[in-house]
Amino acid sequence: GNATLNTRFEGGYSLFVGAAYSAMIYDVESARVAGDHYFESLPKGALPNRVNIVLTKDEEKIFDDAISCSSIDEVMNLRVIKNCEKCFVIGGAEIYKHFFDLADKLYVTSIRHTFEDADAFFPEIDIDNWRINSVSDEFKADEKNEFPYFFAVYERIR
Repeated sequence: GNATLNTRFEGGYSLFVGAAYSAMIYDVESARVAGDHYFESLPKGALPNRVNIVLTKDEEKIFDDAISCSSIDEVMNLRVIKNCEKCFVIGGAEIYKHFFDLADKLYVTSIRHTFEDADAFFPEIDIDNWRINSVSDEFKADEKNEFPYFFAVYERIR
């Protein structure tokens, strides 16, 4: 990929913030994992009062208020991950692929638009392995979100 986003989209971030905030107010230990390019694209960087983990191929790279890891195994072996009740994998596409089989729940924002020049995608959700837990109403495009979108929460069928 070219490490640029096709659109700035604040609506999807609100779903994550809502889930992360509910974990915080219920005093649930949580963490978030991101790839280095995605982490660097976040307008506010590391979230306060959270464990922020950045997966990077550059072992020399240091991120403010985040733990750097160079492999999935390194992330999974962190004591903080083993002790977390919730771990949010927030992107980008390669990071989603690496953690997808470990996920129990998916918080997905679906944008009602086809991006013809897109080169990175969220893994396909196989409905034989996932059930829809909830779906929001559709939100209309507005000054912050160029396209209509909706949220869906999926749970893995065990």
